[in-house]
This record gives sequence, C-alpha cells and structure tokens, in this order.
Amino acid sequence: MPDQNGITPAQGMGALASKINAITEELGAVAQDGQNNKSNYGYITYEQMNCHMRKLLPKHRLSIIPAIEDIRETQYVTSKGTPGVRTLVKGSFMIIDCDTGFFIERKFVGGDQDVGGKSGGQAVTECTKRFLLKLFHVSSKGDVDPDSQTVEGGIPQAQQGGFNNQQSGGGNWGDGF
Repeated sequence: MPDQNGITPAQGMGALASKINAITEELGAVAQDGQNNKSNYGYITYEQMNCHMRKLLPKHRLSIIPAIEDIRETQYVTSKGTPGVRTLVKGSFMIIDCDTGFFIERKFVGGDQDVGGKSGGQAVTECTKRFLLKLFHVSSKGDVDPDSQTVEGGIPQAQQGGFNNQQSGGGNWGDGF
C-alpha cells in the first residue's frame, strides 16, 4: 500500500538502498590519513570520511541526520595517577532519500577516553565515523580477497584472533543503553 508520498515501503527502501550502494561503489577504498604513533597503526580519520560525505551525499540526494540518545561517562585513573574520563555514546542516524522522503533510522554506539576533557566530543565523533564506515562498507584495503594470501592449511591456532566475551566486555545491553 502506498504511503503519503505515493510509494510503498518496499519501493522506498529499494530506492534508498540503491543510493547507499552507489555511494559505496563510488567511495571504493579510502586512504588511511591518520597515524596512531603510540600503538603503531594507521586509520581513516573522521575528517577524511566527512570530506567524502559532503560531496557524495548531496550528489546522490541523501541526507544523514545524527542525534545522540545517551551519554555515559566513567571516571578512571591512569597507571600514572592522572584522572581521565571514558565516554560511551549511543546515537541514532536518520538516513533520508531526498527525492522520495523515505527514511530509515539506525542506531550505533561509540566510545573514547581522554585525560584532557575531550572524551565526550571524541566519543560522538567516533560513533559518527564508525557508523559511516559500516553503512558504506568502507575499507582502506581495496577489493583484494583476504583469503588470496592464505597459506595451505590455514593459520595456526596460536595466531588466530577471536571474539571472547570476557576479553571484549560483551556486557548486557538490555539495560537500555
């Protein structure tokens, strides 16, 4: 049954998904422009993602409106005795097709910690960046099949990474956060 814009929910979702796919294809691999020298890894910055989004969202007639739904802060003390704050945010992102008015809302979380009073803003930025990275399937690796370099017999058990709820803090999100 058509809604007030004359399209069915399935048609709206199809048009929205096509626009998201078009942006995903156009983005391709995104260069890592940040460097964490302490932990020695490169990453895609929020500024890099936002630069792409400012061009691609209007071009494909999409809009993404973020909102922060919850913020939780925890005080901590570093091993050197410096006080810090760990912030977790829960955000929602309304993704709107500007041609049809069809929209969906998706939730996402982000977190950061800081000893200089910037934890809250950094957590919001991290939540937003991670949402965009996941929505548009962003990678800095290109389209190389990760299994193309796998040695015969696989990776030895001792070198395999894994998801362990005890180590990853797989807590209970049923408390409303």
